[in-house]
Amino acid sequence: MGLDSVELICRFEQEFGISIPDEDAERVYRVGEVYELIVSILQPKIWKNYITSGKCVSQNLFYQLRQILEEEQIFPSYKFTPYTFIDEIIAGYEKKSHWKIIQNRLGIELPYYARRSNYYKTYTVQDLVLHLQSELKKRFQFIFLTEKERYRTYKEIIVDQLGLEMHEINYHASFVEDLGVD
Repeated sequence: MGLDSVELICRFEQEFGISIPDEDAERVYRVGEVYELIVSILQPKIWKNYITSGKCVSQNLFYQLRQILEEEQIFPSYKFTPYTFIDEIIAGYEKKSHWKIIQNRLGIELPYYARRSNYYKTYTVQDLVLHLQSELKKRFQFIFLTEKERYRTYKEIIVDQLGLEMHEINYHASFVEDLGVD
C-alpha cells in the first residue's frame, strides 16, 4: 500500500471515527470493497450499542446510563428517572472521575462537567440523554443516510482527498489500476 492509499484510509478513519485494521485495508482494492468495509465497521457499532430490541435510541441510552451508574456504584437505579438532576447523581469530590467513567463506558463525548458549575443543578437525565442522542447522530450520520446518500458522501471524500472528478469514481473501479492511487 502506497502513501496515497494510507492517507485515504486515514481520512476515512478520521471522517467516520473508526479504525480500519491494517489487514483489512491491505485486502481491499476496489472503491466498492472499501465502501462495504466502512459500512460493516460502522453498522454493528451503532446497532449493537445503541439500537437494540426495538427500543428507540433515547430509551436505550437512558437504560445504559442507569446500568452504568448501578454497576459502578455511583447512583442506585431505583432513584434514576428522566427528571433526576445530574447534580444529585454525581455529587461530591468524585464528580470528574465519575463523569469520565460514564463517558468511557458509553463511548460518547459528554458535555464538559465543571466542578463548581451551577449549570448541572438544573441539568436533568433527560437533558443528558438528548445531548447524547445528538452526539450519536453527529457521529453516525453516515449510517442514518440513505444508501444513495451514503455512497455519494463516501465518493465526495475520495474526490476531495485524491483530487479526482466524481464521474471517475465507480463502485467497481480499482484504486490502483483505474484511479492511479499508489
